[in-house]
Formats: sequence, structure tokens, C-alpha cells
Amino acid sequence: MNARAAVRRAISFVVVEPFFEFLAILEIYARLEAGFAAETEARLRRFIGALPAKGFDGDVARLLSDLKLRLKSRQDLEDRDLPPFEPPEEADEITVLECLCDVVKQSAPAGGYVEWALIDPLIIFWRVLSQPDSAATEFAQALKSWLGSTPIPSGYTTLAAHVVEHDLLYLKEVLFATGDVRERIGERLRESLNGESAGCLLAAIARAGYAAAESRS
Repeated sequence: MNARAAVRRAISFVVVEPFFEFLAILEIYARLEAGFAAETEARLRRFIGALPAKGFDGDVARLLSDLKLRLKSRQDLEDRDLPPFEPPEEADEITVLECLCDVVKQSAPAGGYVEWALIDPLIIFWRVLSQPDSAATEFAQALKSWLGSTPIPSGYTTLAAHVVEHDLLYLKEVLFATGDVRERIGERLRESLNGESAGCLLAAIARAGYAAAESRS
């Protein structure tokens, strides 16, 4: 077997395909579709059916969780040598993923965006695969927690109140559809407020629907 083709196939199977499956399930969740449970379970069962007989979903989740911890503890240096991505010939999927994790650890920028936008979705997907009988429930809970932890850009709460309100309304429409997620985002925004504009921003956050129910009444 051609080594390059094997590596491409391994990356597609452990990273690319699961990531796009995650995005498809996220879109269904964000639209609050009634068929979320059935479609989520169907998608995951199709993917499980394509897993090698030996299975390795637990190994993938473990490796990705370890990578996330290593990224958080990494000392970011300006001049660091990037390791080459050179999986051994005939490497299996797990070996390819180990090599890929080493490269990501050294090259990912600080700030938490890579962890949240790429690694966390893959961890969620592979962990849920090991619980097919409760997949929809587990996925919905994981998505709610993941969305609630969305990184807030530094300086976001220094923007004008009308800009923040417009942005939050847009995100409410396309992504933060559930009240629980919006309340968590709103709580985190309120914790970061200070200065003279805090009152205007608090009002904007509430108008956009990111305040707890009692705060809006």
C-alpha cells in the first residue's frame, strides 16, 4: 500500500470525517430540530459501522485529551522548532494521530481557539461513539457545554454596546439557539465587564437575550 495514501486515509478517518460529522450534528442542534435525536444516532451508527473491527474510539479520545492538556501547559516560545510530520511507513490510524498531535502541540497558537474549535469537537465525537445507546443525549449535553465555553475575544466588551448587541443577536440566530447556552455566555460576558460602559453593555446583553430569565423581568 502506498504510504502517503495510507496516511491521508488515516487523517481523513480520525480527524476530517469526524469533524464534518460534528459540524453536521451541530447544525441540527442549533436549528432546534425535532429530529435531532434520531438523526444524530443514525449518523453515529453509520460511522461506528465503518470502524475497524478492533475499534479504537477510546484511544483517539485519550490522545486528543492528552494533546489538549499539553497545549494548555505549553510554554509558548517565539523560536521553537517544529517537528516534521513523518509517520512511519504502514502506520496505523493511531500512530498517524500521535504524529499529528506532536506537530499541533508545537505549532498551535496560544489563546485556546485551536483547542475549542478543533480538538474539543473531535474529543466530543469520539467519546460519544463509545455510548451509542445514549448518543443523542450525550451529544446534546456535550454541545451545550462546548458552546457555553466559546472563547470570548480579548477586548470584546470594550466594543460599543450596539455592536455587541448586533453580534449577539446574530449568534443567537445561527448558533446559540438554546437559552441555557445564552445565559452561560451572558454570565461570562458580565464577569468581564468594567469601566463606564458596563451599564450600557449589561443592557445590550439583556436585550439580546443573554441574561437569566429573572434578570430580564
